[in-house]
Amino acid sequence: MDQFVARYKFWLPDDYRSFISQYSKSVLFQHSDYGGGYDILSLSEVIDYWKGYSIDDPYYPIIWSSHSIGALCVNQEQAGAENGYLTWIGAMDPENPLDLHMSFTEWFMKLLEREGKEFWLE
Repeated sequence: MDQFVARYKFWLPDDYRSFISQYSKSVLFQHSDYGGGYDILSLSEVIDYWKGYSIDDPYYPIIWSSHSIGALCVNQEQAGAENGYLTWIGAMDPENPLDLHMSFTEWFMKLLEREGKEFWLE
């Protein structure tokens, strides 16, 4: 992780860092026949999605949603902000990011409570 941070100059939030230290990556709410779901990205996937979808600074993706096709990104300008740092960037409308005012942990817990529904797009 330290090499990743040094190379790409990304701020890794403590809660996301802790999650990927333990699990590396994860897939949530993916249907066995229909797909969809959310990919909590590994560090190598963060770079692949960041480059592949041309996500601009100050954002970088940590979660990919196959439901509505877009990424939940860390907004590095909100590093350490009390109101959270996650921003939604839809692949169809990347010019209009939506600040969620949540941390990774807050998003994760609310996603579980809402049984995988994209509550931030309601």
